[in-house]
Amino acid sequence: MFEGSGLFDGSGAVDEGGSGIDPFDDGGDDDDDGGDDDDDEEEGPFFFYLEESTGYMQPCLSMLAIIHTVIAFLCIIGYNCLKVPLVIFKREKELARKLEFDGLYVTEQPEDDDIKGQWDRLVLNTPSFPNNYWDKFVKTKVLAKYGDIYGRERIAELLGMDLASLDVSAMTQEKKPEPESGMLSWIISIDIKYQIWKFGVVFTDNKCATWQTELISR
Repeated sequence: MFEGSGLFDGSGAVDEGGSGIDPFDDGGDDDDDGGDDDDDEEEGPFFFYLEESTGYMQPCLSMLAIIHTVIAFLCIIGYNCLKVPLVIFKREKELARKLEFDGLYVTEQPEDDDIKGQWDRLVLNTPSFPNNYWDKFVKTKVLAKYGDIYGRERIAELLGMDLASLDVSAMTQEKKPEPESGMLSWIISIDIKYQIWKFGVVFTDNKCATWQTELISR
């Protein structure tokens, strides 16, 4: 039936015109090219939608989001209550030691490119310094140590001290009256200059900056 048709004899692999096209070729190359085009067209983001039937997934996700927010706020509160006072204490201790034993800002001045030393000059004459450091009489010690050599008035002006009040308190030794309680008196008593210095110390501290970066990245 198929004899002489050229499909199954030896010359069937090449047609009579000599074009060299194999009739059994299934066009695999063309399919491969088409497959690459399809892959290029299919590239893109994939979205998966979970259709729940039990009804517990949405409340669980909402609860987890609330718990995560609460934990983040607790981390911030813990950071402000523990880490910040420790950083301020170390900075005040370092400044008080340099001021008392090395005579910094009295016998010598920090370099112009010493940003840390120039920034600490801001807090010397504030009434709140030292606040976290345990030695509250460091200014009095500096005045007694360098006052006779460099002048008591000059040292008192540098440290923000009132010589008249110091002399009167030394003579009378009376207790200072307690400050009035109230929101207005509390706002008035805030040492703005000291708070500015403290914020600068916190935000320029390397460990604090690293911790803040990690907290924000979360």
